[in-house]
Amino acid sequence: MTTTTTTTTTAPALPVAPAFDPREILSAEVALDPAAFFARLRAHEPVHWNEPTRSWYVTRHADVEALLMESALGARDKTEMLAAMTGDMRAAFAPVEEFLGKWLVFADPPYQLKARKALQRAFTPRSLAPFTDTVRVAAEEAAARLEPGEGDLFRQVARPYALTAICAFLGIEDAEREDVLRWSDALIGYLSMPVLDKGTALAAGRAVRELTAYVTGTVLPRGSGPMAALLGGLYADGSLDDREVTALFAQLLTGGAEPVATAAAVGMAELLADPEQHRALRTGEVPYAAAVEEALRHSSPFHFAPRTALRDFAYAGHRIAKGQRVVLVLAAADRDPEVFEDPDRFDVRRTGGRHVAFGRGGHFCLGAALARMEVEALFRALDARHPGLRAGTPALVREPAFGVTSVSSIPCLV
Repeated sequence: MTTTTTTTTTAPALPVAPAFDPREILSAEVALDPAAFFARLRAHEPVHWNEPTRSWYVTRHADVEALLMESALGARDKTEMLAAMTGDMRAAFAPVEEFLGKWLVFADPPYQLKARKALQRAFTPRSLAPFTDTVRVAAEEAAARLEPGEGDLFRQVARPYALTAICAFLGIEDAEREDVLRWSDALIGYLSMPVLDKGTALAAGRAVRELTAYVTGTVLPRGSGPMAALLGGLYADGSLDDREVTALFAQLLTGGAEPVATAAAVGMAELLADPEQHRALRTGEVPYAAAVEEALRHSSPFHFAPRTALRDFAYAGHRIAKGQRVVLVLAAADRDPEVFEDPDRFDVRRTGGRHVAFGRGGHFCLGAALARMEVEALFRALDARHPGLRAGTPALVREPAFGVTSVSSIPCLV
């Protein structure tokens, strides 16, 4: 008798998607590096109500682009949040929110249109052209700070460089930088806090008062620097009041210092990690402008574009209620695999979709051209001064932060 043995082949089990925990958004791991969490959030529910932070989060590129142009969303309205607070909390938060409401990125028409029109002439290619040499010299001086041996791209080069450039643009003198940085850090700390904290609000409030006195009493009367001269004229003729000129000054400061430093330093770290891509850049095979755009896409300095629903509306099958916070996650949109092939890879040869690191529409970053100029100038200066520059160990040291890319150190070998 013949015995036949039948072998049953079992198909390999499909990988199980990790469970999604909404509370993870407040974890230390996500604050340190949110890319993996954003990817899970995009896969789990692209338009997601997050109960721990009482906010909607939108992560797909198409949705983020659409909602950046959505008229039902306002830039920032904390009226309901303030109304629900106790008296002492409201006293801490209200002055800061009133101040932030005058930032272009957080303002709505008609004020937003008035202020944007007043400032945009300073950011045209023609207006920025005379500032090109200032930026180039600042980049060359920053690159020269690295000496043979071990160095730090962020602390020694990118951070002081970005600060030098924006201070020259705003008319801030060297002896004033320490105070200005302290005020900027207090405001960024307020904007990046994941949950309401009275102490953080009080510190930001002090920064607002001190910064207002400095801007109106020192910077504008002095009138040095392209932006100081422009803001000084608008203040003198009554077009903008003291709160408005200080708010616009503060937005340019916070947007032009740390974020530019981070984009430039992290972008250079990515280039050092891939010598072939770096070679293509240095030999002219790939333009430096492409590396700048990829640095902005891959590691967006600002992760969020926060909005507030001005009225009830429906989107993607969800009902978004008036007053609810809607967070458009730029960093998640810029790594959407539906738009960017192999999105977690830094690739200076990338073609196709446009990143949204600077936003879209009426709230598109007014200083985008200046930021691009500064990042490219530093890439060029480092390559010219240090053709043998190599990555150090570790390649990059991150700082935990909610809503921004933050680093403390990028070691290198000269």
